[in-house]
Amino acid sequence: MRELVTLARPYANAVLQMAREADTLGEWSERLALLAAIVVDPALQSLIADPRVPRATLADLVIDVGGSAFDEGARNLVRVLTDNQRLALVPVVWRLYEEERARAQRRETVSVRTAYPLDPTIQDAITKAMRARLGCEVDLEMEVDASLIGGVVIRAGDRVLDASVKGRLGQLARALT
Repeated sequence: MRELVTLARPYANAVLQMAREADTLGEWSERLALLAAIVVDPALQSLIADPRVPRATLADLVIDVGGSAFDEGARNLVRVLTDNQRLALVPVVWRLYEEERARAQRRETVSVRTAYPLDPTIQDAITKAMRARLGCEVDLEMEVDASLIGGVVIRAGDRVLDASVKGRLGQLARALT
């Protein structure tokens, strides 16, 4: 995985720079999301892996599928990735782009897993607390996971707060062994 990140980072950085200069960070998020969805299609993956498929044909196919959602910059990106046999890296490029975009905009996505859906007032309280703790704007991603039994697991980057019943029971089991 580390090698994929190394290969994908220059493309993500180039797209980010281009998006900053044109003030189109959001639009590029959408373009890369669409391109990633196209590239992970199993039928297209078999074409990407087939050395007999001409690169120009592959690029044209991807561009046609993207249609009007791809501007000239996105079409050029598809051609460059195809020419360099890096089209399969698009999902990693997209993820890296989103991480860098969030840092540039001083935003962080916080994943919140709970056993039951949370009331909007509690979600707001979590957002405010995480904003204060992280020192940046926060986007919550809510997920209901009944296996937690109760409580909450909050993940922000590499930081994890596990206040779930399942997590506490796991800690107790480890302490008893």
